[in-house]
Amino acid sequence: MSERKEGWKVGMEVCVVVTLNVRGNPKPYTDTIEKVGRKWVTLTGQHNRTTRFDIETHRLDGGDYSSPGKVYLNEVEYTEATCRAWAWRHLRSAVYGKFNAPEHLSLTDIEGIKALIAQEPKE
Repeated sequence: MSERKEGWKVGMEVCVVVTLNVRGNPKPYTDTIEKVGRKWVTLTGQHNRTTRFDIETHRLDGGDYSSPGKVYLNEVEYTEATCRAWAWRHLRSAVYGKFNAPEHLSLTDIEGIKALIAQEPKE
C-alpha cells in the first residue's frame, strides 16, 4: 500500500459526503482509495460521483465549479464535525445582538470564554 500525507492509503475506506444540490441532511457513503498522489487522492467512484479529492482540504474536485462535498476519515469524524458546526451556530445565535453582558457572567467568565475562543489551534 502506498501511503502519503495524513495517512491516506490505497485500499483505505473513507466517508464521502456530497452536499451540492442536496436538500436536508446529506447522506454519507463509503468509498475506497484507489490512488494517492501529491495533490489528489483518487477514489474508486462506486457511486458515479466525483472521484478525487484534494489531499490537504479534503474537498471533492468540482472541476471548474465549486466543490460538491468533502471526504472524512470515517463517519464518526463526519458526525463530530457536523455536531461541532451545529453547536457553534447555536452559540453564535445565542450571543448575536446582545450588547450587554448577561448579569450572571462575571468579568473573569467573559475573559475565560474569550480566551477559549481566541486560542490558536495546537499543531
